[in-house]
Amino acid sequence: MQGARSPAAEELHTYLTTILLPSLSTIDDTYVWEIDGNELQNVSTSETLSMVRNRALEQRWTQNIWFKGHIPRHAFTAWNVE
Repeated sequence: MQGARSPAAEELHTYLTTILLPSLSTIDDTYVWEIDGNELQNVSTSETLSMVRNRALEQRWTQNIWFKGHIPRHAFTAWNVE
């Protein structure tokens, strides 16, 4: 490492190396998965999806697109047009 360009820069460097960093901690970081204020032990994809997606009232036309015998690409296209 190169030396400081001036005595003031060297003094500043010396001072800065004596300051404890605020990010140093004796406690390990942890994470918690929480939905509606409840800590979850297991992460559920379906529960997470239902919390983050915007749910609107079901429209009457959806039964014409999403029925048991629908063709996926046709249903997807029709759904995107609406």
